[in-house]
Amino acid sequence: MKMVDVYRVKGSFYDGMKDQVFTIDVAEPKPEKAKERILKQIGSKHGAKRNLIKIVSIEKIATKDSKSLLIRQLGGA
Repeated sequence: MKMVDVYRVKGSFYDGMKDQVFTIDVAEPKPEKAKERILKQIGSKHGAKRNLIKIVSIEKIATKDSKSLLIRQLGGA
């Protein structure tokens, strides 16, 4: 089983009234895949178009530092 890295993606998107700031942790093999997952997730959940989603940073973090309980449990933390 291939290990994947955990990335913390920070950014914002326009929801029709104001900018909504987000910080989401995702487990993906590459930062490009993490960005794509976030674009899909926010677009699907909030109906935001890709051009209204701004990714500010993508940083690799330790599994145990994730805010997501599911990611921490999958990583054995």
